[in-house]
Parts: sequence; structure tokens; C-alpha cells
Amino acid sequence: YTAAATVRKLYEMKLSIPCIDTICNAADKSTENQSIEEISKCIEIAANLKIPYVRIHSGAFENIEEGAENTARIIEKVLETAEKKGITILVETSGIFCNTSVLRDLLNRFACDNLAALWDMHCPYFHANEQADDTIKNLGAYIKHVHIKDAVMNDDGIEYCIIGEGKLPIGEMMLGLRSVNFDGFISLEWVPEWCEELDDMEIIFSQFVNY
Repeated sequence: YTAAATVRKLYEMKLSIPCIDTICNAADKSTENQSIEEISKCIEIAANLKIPYVRIHSGAFENIEEGAENTARIIEKVLETAEKKGITILVETSGIFCNTSVLRDLLNRFACDNLAALWDMHCPYFHANEQADDTIKNLGAYIKHVHIKDAVMNDDGIEYCIIGEGKLPIGEMMLGLRSVNFDGFISLEWVPEWCEELDDMEIIFSQFVNY
């Protein structure tokens, strides 16, 4: 209801919101109707707030091919609305799309300007042992937005850490983005539970804005 005022306020603060993240699992057929409803609402919000992208996520699924088909079916139901509203749907390289060749095939299937990729740098590298060069070869100019978080692998699994303190080959990934002339945003992903001393993100954010 206050979209216009919000857009004006963001403009005055020289801020912009590049992407809205949906929380549904597009690979899950049992929640297809709910997913379509959520994505459609996010497209509407994005259009009102002049946000260019809406991200969808297809989580872990036992049968990758089936999960990809379920995702494609949902995309078919919401893509026309996204086109009319001038919104681009971004499919994240996580879950069943950690292997970015699977995502490439999905995007090629639609070949639509309003459907692209969100490169979550962490997931293909740590969960699919995929190097930056391979991701760039598979997705290239499809990449419109980036999520980044660093980590190390230990006996207990993945341990998240501050950017630059982990094993993510950030330099190679940045060179990959440069090779496809990426000029979008890179979004730092962080969950307070990953680091106890960062449990009050509101204070940290307010300090950052003031700075």
C-alpha cells in the first residue's frame, strides 16, 4: 500500500533493492499451487517497488530430473505474468541446480529474456565440486545476480566463515563474472547462527548505513 512512498525513500537514500527471494521449494510438486501463489505475489511486489528480479529456489530432491520438471512446470505458470510486469525470474544455483548444467538446460528450454540465473557461488563449488570456469561456461550471460558466502570443509561438514577466510576461490569467480561483463549486484548471504557474535544484524546494518 505504500509502494510509491517506499520507492521515493529508497531513491532519496540512493539505495535500491535488486532482488526478492521467495522461500518456496519449486522442485516440490506437492506444494505447487502454494509456490505459484507465492511467486506471483512476489512478482507483483517487485513490479510495485521497481525491483527487477524475483529469485526462486529448487531445494534438494531425490530425483533431479523430476525436480527440474516440477520447477519448469511452475515457471510455465508464472513466466507470462513476469513478462507482462517486466520482472525477470532468477533460478538459483542451489539444491537440484548445484550442477549448473542442469540449470543451463532448463534456461535453454525456455530461452526467455525474463528467465535467468542467480549464481550462488557457494553451492556449486562446495556441493557439486564445480569450478568457476565450469559455471561460467554453463550459465555465462544468464547470470543476472550473485549470492556469496564463504566456508571451509571439516570433519563435521561445512563451516561458514567471513569472506576471504574460507576456501571459496573468490578471485577466480570474480574473473569469471568479468569475462561475461557482469554489472549487477553481489549479495552477501549471512545467517546470525553461523557466527554468534553477529547475532544482532539490525545494529550491524544500521551502523553500516550510517557509515
